[in-house]
Amino acid sequence: MLLTGLAEQLTAVVDRLQAPDTVQPSPVLARVLAEQTSEVKQVLAHLTSESAFRTRAGVREPLPPASTAQVAAGALVRSADPVSTALRDLNAAVACLSRADACRDRPPGPARDQAAAFAHQGLVWSLGSARRRLAMAATLLRDAAEPQATPSISGRVHRGQAIAKSRRRT
Repeated sequence: MLLTGLAEQLTAVVDRLQAPDTVQPSPVLARVLAEQTSEVKQVLAHLTSESAFRTRAGVREPLPPASTAQVAAGALVRSADPVSTALRDLNAAVACLSRADACRDRPPGPARDQAAAFAHQGLVWSLGSARRRLAMAATLLRDAAEPQATPSISGRVHRGQAIAKSRRRT
């Protein structure tokens, strides 16, 4: 439930961020970036505190590697990296938006146009990167939240089991 909830929060942030090909610097975009950056910070704080809690609990009472608690703890740790990188990208988008706004104060000319284009390109790249990383983190969390299929139910045989069976036959 925790993993699915965090994945849904990240997906909601991705949905609220503008698609990179439609981005135009505006006060509305600045407000959206501020709100979504705050949301991502909260998710990252939750990821790190929950993974730290589970790590401490695992040290006190070790779990088997395939337990759902161990899988969830691993997913929390693995998803923190793309979420923190997405937060960096959102902060870069805010900086690019600030540079684009500063271009309006420059006198018209090629230097202003070039600076505005550079700021816009950085904004597009930063938003696109943040969206991809948040979607990747949401996928990691969702995948870990799904119950693991057991070989007897799914019919899959893991490589280690297949090797063990082949050795018993000889």
